[in-house]
Amino acid sequence: LVDEPNGFACVASSSRKSVDFVRDMARRQAAEKQQRGTLHADHAHHLCSLPRNMLWDLWSKARTRDQKRKASNEILELLQKQGVPISLDCRNIELEHHLTSLLGITKGDHNADTVHWLAMVYDDTAKKKDPCWTLDLPGGKRHLGENSLQGMIRETEEETSLIVNKHWMMEDRPRKGSGKDGWANVYYMIGPPSDILMEAVEQDTFWETEKK
Repeated sequence: LVDEPNGFACVASSSRKSVDFVRDMARRQAAEKQQRGTLHADHAHHLCSLPRNMLWDLWSKARTRDQKRKASNEILELLQKQGVPISLDCRNIELEHHLTSLLGITKGDHNADTVHWLAMVYDDTAKKKDPCWTLDLPGGKRHLGENSLQGMIRETEEETSLIVNKHWMMEDRPRKGSGKDGWANVYYMIGPPSDILMEAVEQDTFWETEKK
């Protein structure tokens, strides 16, 4: 396991409601942990579903200050609609390395312009230097004896409260980047198994428009 890369997770779907469903599931589990006082120190402050193309526009297309401000405001508006307490004092967004790495890896995907991702949101607006809202993917360094998948599963629960397993894997193999990131990290595209989604569709009117 010495050469095993670190694992990261990306909940992804062309159905926004599927990603919203996972977001709400994780939020409920986080609330239960918070009541018990067992929330991990690295847990995300917020979890939100965002269109990948908005993240791509901020990272890859926004070159001028006005373009960055416009792209950031579009994302901040969506975060606010999902309960993140955005204020006028800080309108800056920082996309962390692992999120931007996966943006680059997936740029050629057939659904790159329609897929939604689940992002961790950290409130770093109180920092004295470069205050911002930080967006990232769950994952991180493996523990001794873990493989990439085991590390991703543990880190995902620690940082989002979401409990996943191998049945959440949407692809046979994780994604890899190029260069240093290619051997150091892998990215698992994940989503809830069909039985969990079907049960939600049958029991919750939230899905009515999705079924039509």
